[in-house]
Amino acid sequence: DGSPLEEARFDGACGVAAWRDELLAADTNNHVVRRIVLDWTCSMCTSSCGDGQFLEGTCANGSTFDGKSCLECGAGTFKAGTSAATACSPCPGGTYGAYPGASSCEVCPAGRYCLNGSVHAHSCTENASSAPGSDEEGDCVCDAGTCRNDSRVGVTQTVAGGRTCPYISSTVQYCSGMQGFVDGAGERARFRFPFGIGTVRESGTASADSKRVVVGDSDNHAIRLLDCATGNVTTLAGGGAVNVGYVLVGYINGGASSARFNHPYGVSAAGGMVLVADSANHVIRTVSLVTGATTTLAGHPSAVAVGHADGAAEDARFYFPYDVSVSDDGSLAVVADRGNHCVRMIEVSTGIVSTLAGPSWALSRYYPGYVNGFGSFARFNSPSGIAIHQSSVFVADTNNRAVRKVEIATGRTWTAAVTTIRIYGIALSPDASVTYVSSQAGILHKVGNDSLSLTVLAGVRSDNYWNLGYADGAPNSARFDRAYALAVVQNDLILTDSYNHVVRKIRIGSECLPCPLNLPGGEAHKAANGSQWQDQHLTNSSSNASDASSSNSSNLSTSNVSHSSTSNTSNSSSSNASHPSTSNESNSSTSNTSNSSSSNA
Repeated sequence: DGSPLEEARFDGACGVAAWRDELLAADTNNHVVRRIVLDWTCSMCTSSCGDGQFLEGTCANGSTFDGKSCLECGAGTFKAGTSAATACSPCPGGTYGAYPGASSCEVCPAGRYCLNGSVHAHSCTENASSAPGSDEEGDCVCDAGTCRNDSRVGVTQTVAGGRTCPYISSTVQYCSGMQGFVDGAGERARFRFPFGIGTVRESGTASADSKRVVVGDSDNHAIRLLDCATGNVTTLAGGGAVNVGYVLVGYINGGASSARFNHPYGVSAAGGMVLVADSANHVIRTVSLVTGATTTLAGHPSAVAVGHADGAAEDARFYFPYDVSVSDDGSLAVVADRGNHCVRMIEVSTGIVSTLAGPSWALSRYYPGYVNGFGSFARFNSPSGIAIHQSSVFVADTNNRAVRKVEIATGRTWTAAVTTIRIYGIALSPDASVTYVSSQAGILHKVGNDSLSLTVLAGVRSDNYWNLGYADGAPNSARFDRAYALAVVQNDLILTDSYNHVVRKIRIGSECLPCPLNLPGGEAHKAANGSQWQDQHLTNSSSNASDASSSNSSNLSTSNVSHSSTSNTSNSSSSNASHPSTSNESNSSTSNTSNSSSSNA
C-alpha cells in the first residue's frame, strides 16, 4: 500500500469495480480487496497554504468550493458572500434563479408563482392573478367577474390532427386518426405516428410556461412545433416528401429543410434549443428553436457503431435511445437508452456522456432486469420515458411496469410507483408532487409520495387491443391508441396519441371562468357560492367537453378536401421497419432478458 502509485504492489489483481472517485480491486493471491483513490481533493487553510490546500474565503459571490476549485452555483440556487465554506442554497419559495452563478434570487413577478429552487416562474391560469413573491399555485386568485371551477378536470380534447368517424350511432362513435404530413391549424394539421413531446422553455425568462410544445413526429422523420392555444402546427426541422408516400429519412446535419432524422422519438426543449432522441440513428441531436439548424450532440449514426460506450460526443454510443429530458437551465440532459436498459447523462456544453444508472458495459443490451441499487448495480427493462426534476430523474421503466426514481448525485435507484400494465411516457407537475404516465389505452397518475399505486386519470387501465380507440370526452369515456409521450402545459396535460396520429390534451387543473347570474366572482365568491357555480356549470361543461368531437366531425369534409395525397398514403417500408409498435407489442414480461436487440429492430 501507499504512495506514490508506482510503488504499490499486487499479486494477481483479477477484477476491478469503479465507485465514484475510487477503484476497488480484487487482489486475488493476497486474499484482500484494495482501494485505489483516483481523484484528489484540497483541504482549506486560513494562511500559508501548502500543497493540496486551498485558501479559505476566496470563492466569489455565486460560487462555492467543491474540494478542488470554486464552481458556480447552478441555476435555481445562490450564494451570497465570498466564504468558500458556504454552500449554494436553493432559491426560496417566492423567488427564482434563471442563471448560474447568482448571489441572490429574483422576486417572483405578479401573476406567477415560484416554488422552492425554481429556475423559472410559473404562470397562473388564465383570468387569475397573484401578488409578487407568491410561492404556490394556491396564491393565484380568480379575477373579478370569474369563478374557480373544476368541472372540466379530466376531460380529453384533441388539439391538432384530423380524424374520420366511419360509424356514428346514438350510442357509439368509432373514429380513427388521419395520418399525413401537413402544417396548419387544428384539424388541418397532419402527423404520422407522433411520439415525443416536450414543453418549450426559454432560458433566462421569468416564466417557465409556454403554450408551445415540440413534437417528435416519428414516421415523418421531422421535428414539429405546436401552439396549444391555437392548435397551429409548423415544421421546425426535417421531413418533406420526395414522391407521393415517401418521406425523407436519413442522417444529415444542417439547416431546417436539409436536416434529416430517422424516427425521432423523445424531444425536450430549454435554452433556445431542442434535444432530440434520434432513435434509429442511435444519436442525440440538437435543433435550434429559432432557425431549425441541426447538429449532433452525442453518439455516432453508423449501424456498426451502435452499442454502449461512455465518452465525449462521437465516442459515445447509444442503442435505440427513446426519450430525453433536459434540465431547466439547459446544462444537463438525461436519456432513456431503451436498447441498453439504462439511464445516460449528457453534459450539454461538452457532449460528454456517462451512465447514471443501469449496466454500463458494451453488451448491456443483453442485461435487462429489475434491481434497485446504486449506479451500475441497478437494472431496468426497456426504459422508454424520462423526466428530470432538480436533483432527481424519473423513469418510465416499460417492461418492469414501474416508475423508477434516480438520484443524480449518486445514481441511487428505487421504485416510486408500480402498475400492472406497460407504461411509456412520463411527466411531472411543476413541484413533482404529481406523476403522470402513459399506457397504450389510458393515462395514469399518482399524487404524493405516500403510495406506490397509480390511478386512472383518463381512458382505461389495459394492455388489451379491444380497449384502444379514439374518443374525446369525460375521463371514463375517453379512448386512446398508444398514448406515448406527455408534457404539462399550465393546466393541461398534452400527449401524443401515436396510432391516432393526433396530439390531445387532458385538463388537469381548475380554471377561472365567467361567473353565471351576474355573481361578483373573485376568490371570495368561491367560498360562499362555489358549489352553486359548479353544479350549474356541469351542464355547460359537458357540452363544452364534446365541442372537440362535434367540431372534428363537422369539418371532416373540409379537412379531406384540403389534405394532399401525400397525407393519405401508407407508410413507407422504412417507417414500418423500426416503428415502436414492433417493440411495444412483442416485448414480454421482465423474464424476457435477451430480446432487446430483436424487438427494437
